[in-house]
Order: sequence, then structure tokens, then C-alpha cells
Amino acid sequence: MDHIFRRLSFKELWRTSPVATVLVVVNVLVYILGILIDTYFPMESDFVYMIGINSYQIETFGEYYRLFTAGFGHFDILHILFNVGFGIYIISAGLERLIGSYRFLLVYFISLIGSSLAVYFFVDDVNVVSGIFQLTFTAGASGAIYGVVGALLFMSLVRPDMLSRSEVASIRQLVIINIIFTFLVSNISIIGHLGGLVIGMAISYFLIPADRKGVKDNYVYDYTNEKSEEDNWWEEH
Repeated sequence: MDHIFRRLSFKELWRTSPVATVLVVVNVLVYILGILIDTYFPMESDFVYMIGINSYQIETFGEYYRLFTAGFGHFDILHILFNVGFGIYIISAGLERLIGSYRFLLVYFISLIGSSLAVYFFVDDVNVVSGIFQLTFTAGASGAIYGVVGALLFMSLVRPDMLSRSEVASIRQLVIINIIFTFLVSNISIIGHLGGLVIGMAISYFLIPADRKGVKDNYVYDYTNEKSEEDNWWEEH
């Protein structure tokens, strides 16, 4: 039975993937907060530009918090629907069910920061046109989500025993589709996506156990003794 690509009720999501559930709620609340601020308390720039990554803002004003907050900012409804509705609600929650909340938390946030640092160091987001500064901002949960995809890719290559055959095939297809998507669609941070993917794979080497024995610890759900569909989830000890 597949354990990753499943759309669960919110109650079931909370029971099996609490960290992913909190991420869904926080991202939605931040997006709503941004709409309220932009509507009722308009400032010089939109809310998402106040928390997104831009090297000029970071270096000039010391706003290093942007390396973290950028992972919770989204530019429009489609942006957040794709990242939260698919990237976190399904993909990220699936990884949490496989490796446990603690390891998932590390994969997600290390990938988020790693992706942000990649954008900060390698993206030219300041241009001067006719003497006027033009700043480009990067925001969204996709860097962290690509880190999750990188962790799943690592598992499909190194620990396929933790996945079903269909999941292994789906994960590899997902990686290929998302890499193509990254290069073909405009206004996407190529560095942010690929940086997250690489970081996710790299951190998985240290977080995901190399053998079955290492899986049975206090953080990971145990699928080995499946009795019914209701009992398919690993219970945390």
C-alpha cells in the first residue's frame, strides 16, 4: 500500500503528520495575514516583499531573517495552493509518515535554509536600469519542498525497501517532472529549487537509517505489522 501519495482528512493528517499539519496552517495564516496587511495597512511594498529574499535588503539592512521567513511567503493563490496543497499536504506529510516527525522537521528546515542561502549567494537579484535599482525577490515553500523531494529520491535509491514499487517509480517520475517544470516555467527560482533538492538528498544521508534495524526507533512509524487499513500507520512509541 502506498503511504506517500495519499490525500487524508485534516484529522488524519494531524494524527499521522503533525509537523506537516502545522506547516499547512502556518503557511495559510501567513498568506491571509499578508492579504490583510496589504488591504487594510498598505505599506511601501507588499507583505511578501517584506519577508522574501533579496541580497541587497539582507546586506544593506542586515535583514537575515529573510533567509527563514521567505519560506512562508507566497506571491498569489496559485503559488500557495500548489506548494501547500500538494507540496506540504501530500508530499511532505508522506515523508513525515515514513521517517518520523523529528527527522522530517530537520529535512524540511535545513532544506529551507539551504535553499535560501543558495539564492542569497548565487542569484543576481539587484539590477540598475537607467540609474534606478530594480530588486527581485524570492519567496515560497518550494525550496523546502524540493528538499523533501530530494529526501524521497535518496530513499528510492538507497532505501527502496521502505517504499512500495509504485512509490519508487512515482518519486523518480516526480523528480524528473519537477526539474523540467523548474527550467521551463518563467519566474521560478532555479537555484532555489535545485539547491533545496541537493540539500535534501545530502541531509538524508545522515538522517535516514542505512538499514531496517535503524528504522525502528522512537521517531518512525512502523508499517511492518499491517493488520487493517486503519492500522496502516506506524505508531510512535
